[in-house]
Amino acid sequence: MGGAGAVARNGITLDGFPRGTVFSVSLAPLRSGQRGGARVEGLFKCPKGRPPAAGMHCDSVEGATSHGDGKLAKPTATWKP
Repeated sequence: MGGAGAVARNGITLDGFPRGTVFSVSLAPLRSGQRGGARVEGLFKCPKGRPPAAGMHCDSVEGATSHGDGKLAKPTATWKP
């Protein structure tokens, strides 16, 4: 999603996103259909223990933090592995 220095300037660090952190990010998917993609807009982190409601992003949760520029697209579908 970017070089270590660039993402650290947006507050994205290992300490800031420990295992189990819930976050929402806008991605441009891979054309091949495989998992992955490039971050194109914002990244929002939910407060600990407060995930978003079903079908919503972290930016809808009071106390969520923004990391980087941009907004999230309106939810249209839920990704399922």
